[in-house]
Amino acid sequence: MSGPGQGDTKMRTIKDRNVKLSGLVLLAGILLTLSPLTRAQTITAEPETVVVDKATKKGSTTITWDAGTGVTSVGATVWQQINGGKETLVSPDAKGSQSILVGAGQTRVFKLRTLIKSKVLASVTVTAVETKVSFAGMWVARPQSDSGDLPMTFKLQQAGSKVTGFAFFGNNDKQKADFDGEVSGSTLKFRLSSSFRRNEDSPTGEFVMAQDGRSFTGKVSGGTPVIATVLPNFAGVWQAKWGDGTLQLIIQQTGPQAGGQLAANSGTFIITDGNISGNTLRFKVMRQRLPTEPLSASPFMYLGTGELVMDESGKLFTGHVLGKSTSDVTLVAR
Repeated sequence: MSGPGQGDTKMRTIKDRNVKLSGLVLLAGILLTLSPLTRAQTITAEPETVVVDKATKKGSTTITWDAGTGVTSVGATVWQQINGGKETLVSPDAKGSQSILVGAGQTRVFKLRTLIKSKVLASVTVTAVETKVSFAGMWVARPQSDSGDLPMTFKLQQAGSKVTGFAFFGNNDKQKADFDGEVSGSTLKFRLSSSFRRNEDSPTGEFVMAQDGRSFTGKVSGGTPVIATVLPNFAGVWQAKWGDGTLQLIIQQTGPQAGGQLAANSGTFIITDGNISGNTLRFKVMRQRLPTEPLSASPFMYLGTGELVMDESGKLFTGHVLGKSTSDVTLVAR
């Protein structure tokens, strides 16, 4: 037989065990909730290699970070180290996204740290490079000899050493060839491909940029040597002062050819026979003939000419239209 109180002792022992077990279960639940494995700590940059603008010598990258949901994420911060120098604070937030300007030649290491900077949770390295040679823009390549070949227009974009875009012969932009190339030094090697030349080998070529960056020479598939010059982009809606009044130009451009409309003094006129040579656009201004005017073979009446000279920025021009000077030019839309 059990002595007095032995049953009570056993009951207390069982209760104590249950309490301890409940405490362990609760502690395990808390630790599981706070576990750093619940969501990983990450920091990324897009892009990691930044191609800087030639004019500003800067480019941008977007860093995105997340310190996760673990214990170490409490009060996490983002820091950056430029070219191995002292770390500086970027953000006190444990999660977020931010656009960062990076200068030419810089290497920046972005680090996701704990609040007291005792531990690096994640890091990413961003480098900025300056492209010395740029084929970006619109170019017209003309034969260097009197071969009778049509000029070829190239409209190109460049990201780092990669060059893409399209090309077409003469003014026929309805049949474009896709352009895909790679720059090494001052030389661009490329391939053209198009749907209208399916049964032919894709033409290849090589261009070499001049030192001033304003022209290049080369060949396409071993053909006639060409020299290409940069072509200003006059396409868009422009507003300008015009003598004592105002002027609006709506210009469409296909390679070196241009046309469009001109609005001035509450009248709308037609821009025809536009041709770009160097950085200058020359054109004719016409208007529709009125029913009361004498019949003619042409439904339009010639009014005069215009000449616009684009500056190096490609966003401003000076010149004259119908004998009046233009000034205070603004590009409204393109």
